[in-house]
Amino acid sequence: LAAEAARDALDFDEAAARLVTAFDLGIDDELRQTEVRLELGAAWVRAGESLESIRAYQQAAELARRVDDGELLARAAVGFEEACWRPGMLDQGAVDLLDEAAATLPGDDSPLRVRVLAGLARALAAQGDHAKASVVRANAIEMARRIDDREGLATVLMQAYWARGSTPLEEVIETLTESRDLAAEMGDIETQAQAMEWRILPLVAIGNVDA
Repeated sequence: LAAEAARDALDFDEAAARLVTAFDLGIDDELRQTEVRLELGAAWVRAGESLESIRAYQQAAELARRVDDGELLARAAVGFEEACWRPGMLDQGAVDLLDEAAATLPGDDSPLRVRVLAGLARALAAQGDHAKASVVRANAIEMARRIDDREGLATVLMQAYWARGSTPLEEVIETLTESRDLAAEMGDIETQAQAMEWRILPLVAIGNVDA
């Protein structure tokens, strides 16, 4: 509860510290341990402690395998990719973990599968495999539209800047604009801000200084 209060106050260092305290006090149930590791990874990445976040998500993935929970493994994989991507640590195994998570999840469309595919597309593009990334990204976008997953759609569209290796910049700008507008409609300030930030780069690249 203390960690949750700190997180709501945007004090992510404090949230992480309280979650570490919870582990020191002891969490017997492995399923609950996994969930708290996921919370700890999210707190660390928002506190700017990428290495700590990576370790937390790795531990969460190991626990998810132990309890044989595909959903928890997928959440760990999505968080792990985010933690690796932020500091540009692209060789930590995010692609392999996301592939494993995608294979573990049920085959049905779901918001979690959209997030896994979105992370996989970005991880592949960051490693230079733009052709495969383009296919995975398109599948994620189609799935999000199919199930009306607006939050997932805004996220995968926001990450479209990484499609610039295989997509015309004008199309990248359109995708980021859709993400910005969709996030604004939902009140998702974080995704909206990121879409606005990434949108600046291709606008500069094509010389649209006014925009």
